[in-house]
Amino acid sequence: MRPTCVHRRSSQRKGMRGVSMIELAFGTLALVTIGLAVVQYGMLYFAKNNVNYAAFEAARAGAMAHAQVHDIRQRFARALVGLYGGGTNPAEIAQSYARAAADLEANAQLEILNPVRESFEWNDPKLQATLGEKFPKVRGATPRVIPNTALHLREGAEAVRPASSQNLYDANLLKLRITYGYEPRIPIANKLLLGAWSAASGFRPPDDPYQQALLARGRIPVVTHATVRMESEPVENVAMVSRSGGPSDGGGGGGGTPPPGGGDPEPGDPGGGGEGPDPCVGGVCEPPPSLCLPGDARCLPPGCRRGDPSCDPVCRVSCCPGTPGVSRPVSSAALTGPDAVSRPGGG
Repeated sequence: MRPTCVHRRSSQRKGMRGVSMIELAFGTLALVTIGLAVVQYGMLYFAKNNVNYAAFEAARAGAMAHAQVHDIRQRFARALVGLYGGGTNPAEIAQSYARAAADLEANAQLEILNPVRESFEWNDPKLQATLGEKFPKVRGATPRVIPNTALHLREGAEAVRPASSQNLYDANLLKLRITYGYEPRIPIANKLLLGAWSAASGFRPPDDPYQQALLARGRIPVVTHATVRMESEPVENVAMVSRSGGPSDGGGGGGGTPPPGGGDPEPGDPGGGGEGPDPCVGGVCEPPPSLCLPGDARCLPPGCRRGDPSCDPVCRVSCCPGTPGVSRPVSSAALTGPDAVSRPGGG
């Protein structure tokens, strides 16, 4: 009987050792997964801080550059150079900038929430004739210009005008909204983070079509806002939306959003009554892209491909490669001037 008892106890110990190995395997897997998720969330938080900073830098650039999309978009990309690798010499910084610009072109959206189109009822005809002539036309006409200097000396500057519900000080605020698609890259943790994002939103898709497109590409929408006071005269461009929520001007089609009842556009609107055919496909216009992004499809003439300088209305704002007389590539020397460093923001 004694050998039998010894054999039984030995078998139980071996069985217990097997259970311990299984528990260790599951415990290790859980700990590694949690650790990866924490690291991935930390990277997302780091990216969010960089995007917040870059949005503020972009707003500052826009405030000094008449709220023009090209300058805002370029500064936003430069401010994110550190997030895409940075560098210790001009060549490395230029490569990081190229990576940032290419990624933002496909996975970021810039919207100018103020000034809106109606804000340009504060248009100064003299500034429009001098300064406005230097910028791309809007709906076939010289863009309108809001005065920015000596506002306290201008008569009626504090009066609220009806179309925009703004006074002249309000019209001189630049407000941006930037939606950046962050790509989680750590295996396992990326799926968990996307799942957590969906769970936090009640497993409902976001209302914004652009955010839906980002999620479909496995990217997490990171939305940030920046508001600054203009330091130069705001000049009208096609990225500016209407208070009514309609699309921006577009430069190739109608004269903007008509008032209720189908009347003429508001006085002072240089677009006139809608010159040229409506470029909208199927009569539906979506909100405009402000970074000339493929995912932000706007009104396109039939058969026109997004980004084609010969027919895409957005290319009139200098954001499409190959647009004659508009594209301004950035040299590595410009990226490494006195305001460029290897960390995000460059200055």
